Amino acid sequence: MKNTTALEVIEGMENGKKIFVVFKSRQCHYCVAIEPSLKYLSEKYDNLDMRYVDTESDDFDVFEENIDGVPSIALISEGKFSLLKEPKDPDERTWYSLGYLEEAIKKFIGE
Repeated sequence: MKNTTALEVIEGMENGKKIFVVFKSRQCHYCVAIEPSLKYLSEKYDNLDMRYVDTESDDFDVFEENIDGVPSIALISEGKFSLLKEPKDPDERTWYSLGYLEEAIKKFIGE
């Protein structure tokens, strides 16, 4: 996964790219704990454009009204932005479990 800016994500949206975006903060313990799972998934699904956007970046305000908390995950396809639904039973350490994220990715890429 690569760090990116909110404006780069918008550019990708405008170009019709399919992007899996994780909004995170350095102060969020869930965001830190989930990183190994996201690294694993980005290697497994290396054809998927997966990015991090830091909520403390200067241009985050572009998405701020759409994000309730961190980590939040956006699925961007065909120029449309939709948030991944919150898990019914959040993982106490990472919020989104590895299995939950992998199922979301499979649906997103059509597997």
